[in-house]
Order: sequence, then structure tokens, then C-alpha cells
Amino acid sequence: MSERIERMWPKTRVRRRTFALLGAAGMLLVARRMRLFPDQWPGITLGRDHLWLVRFPEPWRMNVALDAKSGLPSDPNLELRKASNPGSELIIGARGPRPPDRSSENYWTIDSKGAVKAASADEWSRAESLPQHRSQLRHSVTSQPVTQAGSESYFHGGIFSGSGASVDFSSPSPDEKWIALLTFTADDAPHPETGGLFSGGQPQPGWYYVDILEVATRRRIATYRQHGERGELGDDGWYWAGSHYFVLPFPGRSEALIAHLP
Repeated sequence: MSERIERMWPKTRVRRRTFALLGAAGMLLVARRMRLFPDQWPGITLGRDHLWLVRFPEPWRMNVALDAKSGLPSDPNLELRKASNPGSELIIGARGPRPPDRSSENYWTIDSKGAVKAASADEWSRAESLPQHRSQLRHSVTSQPVTQAGSESYFHGGIFSGSGASVDFSSPSPDEKWIALLTFTADDAPHPETGGLFSGGQPQPGWYYVDILEVATRRRIATYRQHGERGELGDDGWYWAGSHYFVLPFPGRSEALIAHLP
């Protein structure tokens, strides 16, 4: 009897370990489906292959060689460059308002999967500068005008619909292959006396949507959404870096949304 128990005991332990591992894996799967653990890129509802939610590991540091007494603002202008070192796609730095032109002394690389790591000043200096194309709200950076009505934008004779109820801005890429839309849907109906910017004297909460659409097919290829207050996004911090990258910094947060397009 004792020999039989000894022969069975290792098998019993193996079974217990197997059941424990399977149980842990099942609990992890259920937890992820129930959103008990935060998603790597929350808010990206479409086109994870085209959007990065970039979180900078530490605050921007000013280049003290330029001005030791004046630092970068809390929301500096981000600058994207095309990385030259293998394994990285972009390098991001920051600049203060002009004048004076104050630059950061820390830089971050982004690989093809959106992973962020520290970069050196040498990597930054060797990276290829990308032209920045900015525009004011509701104006195009291209020769073709963009007009907007409600939740739709009209460009090149086509109608482009965002995910939200009203358009805050539409911006075609410089090569006019893509168009970025920022739209907003309020949680409640707009206050009749304020035109929808405020409700009862308070900032109007709701959902922001950033959509990237292909101009030729009018197909939506990527969507990001976040809850916030009307006016929280949509300032002049967003821009196109070349024709393949759309950048939207998040005010007051060490984060930015970057669309990377073919």
C-alpha cells in the first residue's frame, strides 16, 4: 500500500500544479475581459496598428545651458524626428515657446510597437527632422478648404464623419491622403443659453473622439476616445509631422496620442 501511495503522489502533485496554472490563467483572462487590469492603451477602439498612446516616463527637463532660470512650461511643444538608429521609429523632444526657444535635455525613442525608452542627445542630433504642419481650428493646412457642419467635414467633394456629435477640428495631412477629426459628444444636451460650451455655468462633460480617415476611400482606420470637458482638447498643440504622423498632446499630462500612417 505504501509503495502505491508513493507512486501516486508525484502524479497528484503534477495534477494539482496543472489545475492551479489553468485556474490562474482562466482568472487572468476573466479579469482582462472585465477590465480589472488596465489596458496598455485604453481608449483606442479602432486601429491599434495605427495609434500609439505615448506615456513619457518622466517630466521634460530644460536644457540648462540655454537658460538656467527659466524652465519648460507644463505643456511644451513636442517635436518629432525620424530615428536613424535601428529598432526605433521616432525620437521625441520638447521645446518651450518662442522666443526664447528653450529645448529639453531629455529625449525618448518610440519603436514600431509604441514602446518608449530614453534616447541620447547624440541620437537626437542624428535624427531626421520632420516638417511640422499646424493649422488653426477649422482651417486646412492644404490648398483645399475644409468645411464643417454638425458631425461631418467636407473635403475634396467627400463627406467625412467623425465618431462624435459635433466637430471641433478637421485637418488633412499635407499630402491630402489622410484626414484627422476631433469630435465631441456631450453627456447631456447643450445648455440653450451658452451654445453648448457650458451647461448650467459648469464645464460641459462628454466624450472626445479622434478619428483618422483615408481620404480616397473615406474609410475610418483608427479611433481614440476619452472622457473629458469641452475645450479640454483641440488647442494648437496638435499638428502633422510630415504626412505620416499626426500628434495630439494631452494638456496637463505626460502623454500624447500619435497616429503613424503608411
